[in-house]
Amino acid sequence: MSAIRFAAIFLLPLASGSCGTYVPEIQEFPGDSVTGQQLVQMIVQNITSEVQDAVNDVYSKHTSTFLDTWGVQITLSLQVEEKAGVTPVVNWLPPSPASAIFNLAGGGTLSSDATRIDKLNSYFTVQELRKLGYCDPASRRSGQLLRAGLKNLHRTIGGVSA
Repeated sequence: MSAIRFAAIFLLPLASGSCGTYVPEIQEFPGDSVTGQQLVQMIVQNITSEVQDAVNDVYSKHTSTFLDTWGVQITLSLQVEEKAGVTPVVNWLPPSPASAIFNLAGGGTLSSDATRIDKLNSYFTVQELRKLGYCDPASRRSGQLLRAGLKNLHRTIGGVSA
C-alpha cells in the first residue's frame, strides 16, 4: 500500500500533460494550429482594415494634411503563456503512545512555464491606403470580440486633423 502512495507522489507531476515543457500554439480551445493561423490572419486583416478606414476618414474631411508623405508602420505582438504547477505534500504520523508526539513532513514543488511571442510587422504609405479606399465590411472575417476591440483605434486615428 505504501508503494502505491509513493508512486502516486512521483507520478502526479507527470499527469500535468507536459504543460509548459514545449512552445504553446496560438489557438482557441478547441482548435488546432490551422485555426490558430487563421485567428492571427483575422487579427492582422482587421487591424489593417481599421487603419485603412481611419486614414480614409481623415481624407474625407480634408483634401490634404501633413500626413500626405507619411507612412504607417504596424507592429503586432501576440503572446501566449502556459503555466503548470504541482505541489505535493506528505505528512507521516507513526503509531505512538499518546504522550509521544512525532511527525515527519515533506513537500516539494514542480512548475513549468512556456511563453510564445509572435511579432508581425507591416508598412504602408498613407497614399497606398488612400488608393485602397474604404475596406468592405463584408470582407472582414471576425467575431464580436475583434470588432469591439478595434473601435478605439478608429476613433483615435480619426481625430487627427491638419
